[in-house]
Amino acid sequence: MTRTVWYPGHMARGLRKLRELSEKLDLLVEV
Repeated sequence: MTRTVWYPGHMARGLRKLRELSEKLDLLVEV
């Protein structure tokens, strides 16, 4: 978890990907 020292662009993209992944996981879990 110490790789969070990236530049904002990477962070934003990563967070967006994580959010999409979590949404998909939520759908899978609900179904």
